[in-house]
Amino acid sequence: MNSYIFLRNKEYRPSSYYRTSQYILDKKVKILEYEPNTFYKLKKTNTVIDKINNIFFQLVPGYTRRIIGICNILLKNRNRNYKVYIQRTVFPKVIGPIGKILLKRMLSSESSEIYWDFDDNIIESGEVSKYEADLLEYNSKTIIVGNDYLKSTLNQECQHKVKLMPTTDKSMQDIDVDKLNLDRIQNYKNKVELVWVGTNSNLVFLKTIVPCLDTVAKQIHSECGKILQLNIISNASIQYDCKFLKINNVKWERDLALKYMNEGHIGLMPLKEDFYTLGKCGFKAVQNIGVGLPTIVSDVGFNKQVISHGHNGFLAKNTEGWIYYIKKLSLDENLWHEMSINARKTWEEKFNSKISEKQIHELLDIKEE
Repeated sequence: MNSYIFLRNKEYRPSSYYRTSQYILDKKVKILEYEPNTFYKLKKTNTVIDKINNIFFQLVPGYTRRIIGICNILLKNRNRNYKVYIQRTVFPKVIGPIGKILLKRMLSSESSEIYWDFDDNIIESGEVSKYEADLLEYNSKTIIVGNDYLKSTLNQECQHKVKLMPTTDKSMQDIDVDKLNLDRIQNYKNKVELVWVGTNSNLVFLKTIVPCLDTVAKQIHSECGKILQLNIISNASIQYDCKFLKINNVKWERDLALKYMNEGHIGLMPLKEDFYTLGKCGFKAVQNIGVGLPTIVSDVGFNKQVISHGHNGFLAKNTEGWIYYIKKLSLDENLWHEMSINARKTWEEKFNSKISEKQIHELLDIKEE
């Protein structure tokens, strides 16, 4: 049986890579991408340039590739069964009349076996159209989501076919936290490195806590002389006039993000609570604990499923909380080390990539070599 996977971009889209393609890149599965790598390489913060880029390297070629891809699936599998695994959506936002006809034909065919996967609130945000969402809910054999809140956004009639699968990172699989901590503890004596990894769209949450990070940097330096450094690994940067906090902006690359997490001391994941963030699956916190970083997160949504307060990190409810917990972890080496070990154990028990990989392979009938 032929298997096909629809995703946005297997390298640059976090959901595409971490929920799907990292598990199947070397397998015999046909991947149909919406956006080429060129789209991401040309992406800028300039609004006009981005609009042109969106039209010529995303919307038009992406839509065309989807139409051609569906036609090929239907033609090649006229007399046999096939599997389709859809990561988030086939047609992001814009579907059009031709897209509607072909999508319904592909999803409703008696020969098709459909799987739908998502880990953000794409229904309420409008990333997936109501037409496509209804088709996917009705025709999917299994719907894979990242948390219970996302499950609750689906119709009651399809709840029985929903499976939960956390978003995690396969590159954490062979991490040796004890070895990493030897270097971390040496650096900890003079400098504490905070780590934030994320995209431009989430920088707004980090910006809200930068002033309190500068405050705690002053307190830490006055008490023990340590430097507090914030490493921001992103496709954008923060420019902020801090008196004591050192900010290090690093352009995101997958290997660089892992490097800074491996060398860091404390992971950060600030969020505000709304319908969209409730759909988030705490992936950055999951990555942080995967490398043994005690992690401080906002006390919202799925963060509370990743971080156990006082065990592998802390849940911050307000500005005072961020200051207090960062200071606590920056001054108490024994507490930091204990939480580091607990963080890794949590990842191994609850967010182990081997479990997610096995689940994906079973759905797509991928045989282990």
